[in-house]
Amino acid sequence: MAVAAVACGGELDPADAPTQVVVAPDSTLVDDAPQPTNTPAISLLYALEAQLQRIDHEGGPEGRWARHDSMRKAVEAWVAGAGGDLGYSYLPEEGRRSWTVSCLNVPEDANGRTITQAMKKEGWVIGSGYGRLKSQTIRIGHMGDHSVERVNELLLCLETVTA
Repeated sequence: MAVAAVACGGELDPADAPTQVVVAPDSTLVDDAPQPTNTPAISLLYALEAQLQRIDHEGGPEGRWARHDSMRKAVEAWVAGAGGDLGYSYLPEEGRRSWTVSCLNVPEDANGRTITQAMKKEGWVIGSGYGRLKSQTIRIGHMGDHSVERVNELLLCLETVTA
């Protein structure tokens, strides 16, 4: 997959993307040559190209979504077993859960913020809830370059910091 960018109008040859930037005639002139009025974020285009290649390698968007859903299922299985035994439960009811993030109620005697801070000390980043749910819930992301194996490692660590 190639990424092409147009800055200030114009067209690019996709074979040159993402290194070519076209500027409009009303751009700043330096030594009578058009110059962009700002620094193009070329590094972001390289990052986008790399992620698009990863998505393509994974089977396209459908493959990526399936991986996200597999992580949700791993968290559901944990909540049905060891996590549930510790007092964790899903905030959204079954059938309303996201492929991209699991929002869990924490055990009654626990605090979501305290759990997220303890996980951070162990090298894991999870979120607490928002607003009035901040102390009552945690959020575990399924997007990005995560895997079911890493989510399972995170859940084992969550058991340790909760116990």
